[in-house]
Amino acid sequence: MVSATSANLGDDSTGSVDLTSETTVNAWIDFRPSDFGDGKGGVLEVFMSYAPKRPPRPVLSAPLDLGEHIKDAAFVGFYAST
Repeated sequence: MVSATSANLGDDSTGSVDLTSETTVNAWIDFRPSDFGDGKGGVLEVFMSYAPKRPPRPVLSAPLDLGEHIKDAAFVGFYAST
């Protein structure tokens, strides 16, 4: 997977998100399949905020074809802690 340039880690209430601040940071990771209905490609988006409400703009948005990495049905999970 290739890195993509990320957007400003802006938070409407704070102006930025500092991952070293020891403050709880909420994250949402979404994959939106292609709008073409061909089952190929899509967009991976990451949203971050101190608030429990998902911000309107992602901090990272990158095209991704999951079919290149996952050849069969799969369950995907995410876990994070301090």
